[in-house]
Amino acid sequence: MQTPRLTVQVGRLAGAVFVPLLLMSSARVARAQTSATTTRDGWVTGALVGRIRVADVPDGHGTAIGLGATRFTPQRPGVDLAVVTIPRLFRDGQIPVHARMGVAVPLQLGDAFFLVPTVGVDAAGLAGESAGGWVGYHWAARALFATRRLGLQAGVVRVRAVNAPNALWLAELGLMRVPLPGPPRPRPASPVPGEI
Repeated sequence: MQTPRLTVQVGRLAGAVFVPLLLMSSARVARAQTSATTTRDGWVTGALVGRIRVADVPDGHGTAIGLGATRFTPQRPGVDLAVVTIPRLFRDGQIPVHARMGVAVPLQLGDAFFLVPTVGVDAAGLAGESAGGWVGYHWAARALFATRRLGLQAGVVRVRAVNAPNALWLAELGLMRVPLPGPPRPRPASPVPGEI
């Protein structure tokens, strides 16, 4: 079975963009953890639009729209949620819904630039003339550029349904509302064994 040229190109592009960013981030993350006087702490929410492609399926592509939300604190894990649909299928009498839930760890690469890797689980359903559904898992890498309360997000998501022969790729852009920078919030202290 041959891999489609577009899938190979998306994979190469993701590797060319995100691998150097991950390598550069190690020094910046260490510096940001020690010298941060302000941080963004809260929910990143907004509208998503993207291009979806099913690997090895010639006509398995379309435009996806949806909503996304991430519990955002740099260098700390947070919840990552998204719900998307494919409007092209509406005219065929179908209503597809794809939900993602996972864990994101935002890495601060600069004052306004973040890399947000995520992993998680997926569920999708189809209502209308034909019904069906599946569950699966995903990994994703996104870049977020934030200024005051507005952010621009770009990334790639790879989704795999359980027992499915094909992977699904989603390249998406998002216009996001981000939390304002502020002083880091104190975290509750962990109890010391023996002092409880």
